[in-house]
Amino acid sequence: ALNLTVLDTGSVGIGTTTPAAKLDVNGGVRVADDAATASATNVGTLRYRTSGNNSYVDMCMQTGAATYAWVNIVQNNW
Repeated sequence: ALNLTVLDTGSVGIGTTTPAAKLDVNGGVRVADDAATASATNVGTLRYRTSGNNSYVDMCMQTGAATYAWVNIVQNNW
């Protein structure tokens, strides 16, 4: 059964009927490979990337008055 809750406060719950945050997920969240350019509209976006035998988790961050970059949070090498 689908368990999606949207409260009148604007909070959304997936797998929970009592979301305790704006987005509350009871279970795993998949972050897909994203090749978008870093920009103001992507600030705060998380992405998962792969390159050969490496995988990365990046976040788009503002790096200056009008500059943006994907900043590596975690890198796995194997």
